[in-house]
Amino acid sequence: MVFAGAGHPPAMIVQPGGEPRLLESRSSVLGVLPDAVDGESAFEVQLDAGDRIVLYTDGITDVFDSKGKMLGVAGVQRLVRETAMLPLDEMKKAILDRVAEWREGPPTDDISLILVEV
Repeated sequence: MVFAGAGHPPAMIVQPGGEPRLLESRSSVLGVLPDAVDGESAFEVQLDAGDRIVLYTDGITDVFDSKGKMLGVAGVQRLVRETAMLPLDEMKKAILDRVAEWREGPPTDDISLILVEV
């Protein structure tokens, strides 16, 4: 797979039962800085059968609990690890449900979550 991000939260690749591997963006948000795109903004990642690719927006990471603690990338990584043994459609629902449980109040940003299984 060729991966390129533009200031997005890191994508993840996970094997059921494994630790999610982060794929970090190598470029800044497009249109903000004149040199936002690095010459090496895309890179190749080897995928194996059974790998799951997790893509999401910051509406998933930037949610706060009743104590003001943000879920963040580490929290999403934990949710991905905990749900990766589920069938793909159940994994997606479980992640979204757990984000909603974490969040205090209604969503304040758009929420997108895409899961792909190789």
